[in-house]
Amino acid sequence: MTTVVIALFALVMAVWQEINRFPAAGKHILELRHQTQDLLHENEKMTKELAVVKQQLTELAHQVERINDPEYFVLKDAGDDAGLSRLERARRLGNVN
Repeated sequence: MTTVVIALFALVMAVWQEINRFPAAGKHILELRHQTQDLLHENEKMTKELAVVKQQLTELAHQVERINDPEYFVLKDAGDDAGLSRLERARRLGNVN
């Protein structure tokens, strides 16, 4: 009789443990889903910020080019193709920086 009682007690404990384990797993899954959504949102936000930074970096690089070679950009902005050709020829020949 004691063996049957012990087996029945073990069975009840196992069923109780399984019943209580699944709500905890469900809660954990919901928490993981929430964290995943937060990470996806943060990733989207950072992707947008990165695009802005890339655009700013491109603009900054263009400004640095203008500072490093003002003569070229003055001629380019004025639309002076002849002047650009002369400048290019002079640079190829090493006459002008």
